[in-house]
Amino acid sequence: MKSKVSTFFLIFLFITCFVYCSEENNGDYHVIPNIRVSVDINLSYADYQDLNFPGQPVYYNQAGNNGDVPGYNGNGLVIIMMNSDEYECFDATCTHCLEGIVEVEKGNVTGICDHCATEFLLNFYGQPSNIPEEDNDEKIYPLKRYAAIKQGNYLRIRN
Repeated sequence: MKSKVSTFFLIFLFITCFVYCSEENNGDYHVIPNIRVSVDINLSYADYQDLNFPGQPVYYNQAGNNGDVPGYNGNGLVIIMMNSDEYECFDATCTHCLEGIVEVEKGNVTGICDHCATEFLLNFYGQPSNIPEEDNDEKIYPLKRYAAIKQGNYLRIRN
């Protein structure tokens, strides 16, 4: 009896690992590929004053020293202050259609794709919401996140 239970447990464990370790279920999988992002934003500049207040998203598309705009396909970044010591930074590329850029408005914590109108909740880690009705059966990933750390008067964004 003990041998059958052990065998059943091992088979169950193997199947569980096989199913949950596939590429699509891997926690690192995302429709937006990993790219190098390295941005330093001076929070005292007028263009970024909104990042000193919670819930005020900013679209960032300034070219770096190498001439490249950050984000997948140079689509830029969406940055929001969550609270006094936490920032979130997202790739502005829509995870539903990949052609669109998620646009933000001052005072609105929802980003909207300019191509397919999918909405993303910036204050809930970029989760999709208000998905277009014809696409309700598709899996839509949250926006791609990058690490954002405040150091002094600078916000450093890296991946």
